[in-house]
Amino acid sequence: EGQQCDDQQPTRRGFTSLWQAATENANSRVWVGFHFRRASEVGLVHGRKVARLVMADQLEPVRFR
Repeated sequence: EGQQCDDQQPTRRGFTSLWQAATENANSRVWVGFHFRRASEVGLVHGRKVARLVMADQLEPVRFR
């Protein structure tokens, strides 16, 4: 399988949670040099806080008939 974004058959990733995917994404951005470790860690903390606020204040349950 591919190892780069533009490979004909890129590597497929699987995750058991959204948090697992977010953590891998944060790590990958450090590994390729886009961010420093601290920026990724702070970004994950802020992202989780935003998600909690949205879940608590903005979303409503879906009611089925």
